[in-house]
Amino acid sequence: MHVCYLGAEVSGPVVPRERHINEPLRLAYIGMMGMSYDLETLLQSVRDLVRAGLSAQLEVAGTGPKEEALRAFTKANQLEDVSGSVKRV
Repeated sequence: MHVCYLGAEVSGPVVPRERHINEPLRLAYIGMMGMSYDLETLLQSVRDLVRAGLSAQLEVAGTGPKEEALRAFTKANQLEDVSGSVKRV
């Protein structure tokens, strides 16, 4: 697992752990769905991974002014309940 805080300074290189090819990429966003955060790019990236046949999961916890637009994006891109999923906790 790698936790990345916004605005955090990293003192050295980040070395991700190895994962099996069949293991889904698991991502989580916890926080405000506000105008300061580019969550659209995160959703588009998950969409692209799923469309490419890769397994990716994104769990989202939070609320804010972008929530309805992000929900609409997940529905329009059929990302609500697929193997690469975008879910609101």
